[in-house]
Amino acid sequence: MTRTTLALAAAASLFATAASAEIVGESFTYEVAGETFEGYVARNTNATPRGSVMLVHDWDGMTSYEMRRADMLAALGYTAFALDVYGADTDPQSVDEYRALSGALYGDRETFRARLQGSLDAAAAGIEGWTENVVVAGYCFGGAPVLLLHGSADPVSGMADLAALLDQLQSAGVPHAAQVFGGARHSFTVFGSGDYDLAADRGAWDAFEAFLAENL
Repeated sequence: MTRTTLALAAAASLFATAASAEIVGESFTYEVAGETFEGYVARNTNATPRGSVMLVHDWDGMTSYEMRRADMLAALGYTAFALDVYGADTDPQSVDEYRALSGALYGDRETFRARLQGSLDAAAAGIEGWTENVVVAGYCFGGAPVLLLHGSADPVSGMADLAALLDQLQSAGVPHAAQVFGGARHSFTVFGSGDYDLAADRGAWDAFEAFLAENL
């Protein structure tokens, strides 16, 4: 399986041009290490898939936001899978719960990696239209960096953090690129949030589309 990874430090935008499509979105229940998870799959049933994209959700879990982004990717011709790393029985509703769940996985990287890999394996085995060429895209909680889309006014992961990560990627010999959106804050792609920045969101989505076209 060819797998390319992308980190959207806070990225993606709307307004991609959708080809004529029959977009089907549905829940996808799967198991990893005996635990049940529930993600979301969107695909275009009127076209041969251009490739597959696995979306790793933010710290608040798999929500309507990831579902909407999956639908947008399906409209572009990709098979999109928004995974779940918390578990089907988990429904965090507060910052304290978000922090507890994400912190538990940050503190247990082996389990985190197993759930990511298990989700990818489940997608390959059980999602119609899943392809061999895959991009893994993550928001502030997930993803592995190759392309970084970042806001310069992010109060959570500042420019110094971005620079440090770029240094690590360079030292490790990992091919990478970064695009910075001036004045954009941490959640600049989250529709309706106080951080939402339409111009930055559009720019990030354009960069994401270009990345997909190049790698899938």
